[in-house]
Formats: sequence, structure tokens, C-alpha cells
Amino acid sequence: MPNTYIAQLARKFEFGGTSLEKYSYSFLNDSFQTLVYLCTHPKVIAATCIYMSHTFHVKKQLQVTELPADWFKHIDPELELDHIIDAKNIIKTIYDEENQRRETKSH
Repeated sequence: MPNTYIAQLARKFEFGGTSLEKYSYSFLNDSFQTLVYLCTHPKVIAATCIYMSHTFHVKKQLQVTELPADWFKHIDPELELDHIIDAKNIIKTIYDEENQRRETKSH
């Protein structure tokens, strides 16, 4: 399960118990609403959720643990950033659809 890999990295990079970890799990929970689990390894899903959480923190200018450029290689040396980006695009559809619904209701 991806949650194991999130916890593993949280310990390694000392962001356990922080909002970075919290949001990583939130993105993980939301990812169950997609088909990402059918085509993506749990390691990639975990890395994607951490990536999305980190990006969220940077955009909102929240305090965030700095991660080394190759942080995802600590989950698996075979992981590639392209795979993480592909999975992010699948998970992100949830939020895109939600924003479209909100815009439709407000018009």
C-alpha cells in the first residue's frame, strides 16, 4: 500500500507529523476516486502524493520540509519523475472536475 511508502519517507526526511505528511495522506485518500490504482505501482502513487503535497505547500507559501532533488529515488531507485507526473495528472482530474462543478453552479 502507498501509505507505507509515505510513512517511510516521512521518517527518512523528518516530516512525520507535519502538514506535508498530512496533505500527502489527503491526496492519497482522494486518489482512491480515480483509476490510478489500476495502472500505477503503489510506490509511484506514494511519491505522487508527496509531490502533490509539497507543490501545494510551495504554492500556498506554507512552511515545508525541503526535499532533495532525488527524494523519490529513496522509495525506489527505479522511479522516474515522469511516472510521478503522469500519476499526478490522473489524480488531479478530481480537483479539475470539482472546480468545473463549482463554476457551473455559480453561473
